[in-house]
Amino acid sequence: MKTLLIQNKIIKNKLEYSQIITENFKDIESIKNDLFFKNHILFFQEIQLASLNIHTYYTVIFFENIPIFFSYYQFVRPNELTVKKISESNQFSSLIQILLGISQFKVLVLGNILRNNFPAFIHDSLILNQDLSLDFWLEGSETLAKKLKCTALIGKEIEFNSNQAVFLNQNGFFQQIPDIFMDFQIENHWTKIEDYAEMLSRKYASRYKKITESQNHFEIRLLSISEIEIFQNDLQNLYLETIEEQDFVFSVVNKSFWYSMSQIHSSNFKIYALFISNKMVAFYSTLENDSEIEMYYLGYDKVINKKYNLYFNMLFLGLENAIENKKKTLKLGRSSLDAKLNLGAKRVEKVFLIKLLTIKGKMLDAWMKCQWKDRSVKTIERNPLKKVVEV
Repeated sequence: MKTLLIQNKIIKNKLEYSQIITENFKDIESIKNDLFFKNHILFFQEIQLASLNIHTYYTVIFFENIPIFFSYYQFVRPNELTVKKISESNQFSSLIQILLGISQFKVLVLGNILRNNFPAFIHDSLILNQDLSLDFWLEGSETLAKKLKCTALIGKEIEFNSNQAVFLNQNGFFQQIPDIFMDFQIENHWTKIEDYAEMLSRKYASRYKKITESQNHFEIRLLSISEIEIFQNDLQNLYLETIEEQDFVFSVVNKSFWYSMSQIHSSNFKIYALFISNKMVAFYSTLENDSEIEMYYLGYDKVINKKYNLYFNMLFLGLENAIENKKKTLKLGRSSLDAKLNLGAKRVEKVFLIKLLTIKGKMLDAWMKCQWKDRSVKTIERNPLKKVVEV
């Protein structure tokens, strides 16, 4: 089967650039040897990880045979996996979800579906400024969307100033309702989880004690890379069992994802597994850098979760890990907002862009607004930590 490959010349500011758009990473693999792009080797490797419903395309811009710009686009059909349940609380949302289920939508995501805080494109700023990079990004996305006959474009992790916002708006992009993510800022003087527990108000301290007492019933184990490979089936099954409860699922990773991530990121990617009688009943994964730990994908046995509060225990364990490793922030993602608010995390809003290419795209936009609005309305700020009065 022939793969997509587009090669053309682009004239910008009287200069000629070469562009490659491809779905085969081997067509552009040589850019990994370039001095600038070598710093993004993990970026390239991770984007290639397989997902059950994602197809990835790449764009590279060359100037005088030097790669100066790289972007990627992930093609999905949301109706296959995104609409998991019919909302009982919003009749309009339900109607849109039904329509989505019977329509064939094709969405091109300009960014990384599998990761947050991941750039949609990178460029060599010594050669290419942000304005021209944004222009290249826009041109590549529209060329590909036309080729794939997409319903809509969704851009995430795009940085732009007020002038660039006007430029994007003139080209049909508008800002959706902000999505909500959760971050926990760790106090500098905390050295152990007990320091956090001592700061909890009475109600939340009692809740913390009751939940963490159940940790006596299971073993917590940091999996080695070889163990991650051995337990791939267990990890995948627990992950799939957990996402069945989510209303909104944009993508589903495959079984090889866990081991691939451990090979790419080595010690910066970890999986902590919970065992009862040598049977894995839950796990959570983390991605780390010098100042942050991100709690990534997780999974748990739903029946045992009800008995031992596995999910809440994993949140506390992730926080304990961040405190003991002297991190400044524990990043908790976009799901289960109420649970993370109870932990003490705070809301972080991120705006993404959308461009509707067809009439069906307007249906998709209406449904997304319902989903995001419901999330915003249903989440209420909480203050489990006692306020510190400075003297």
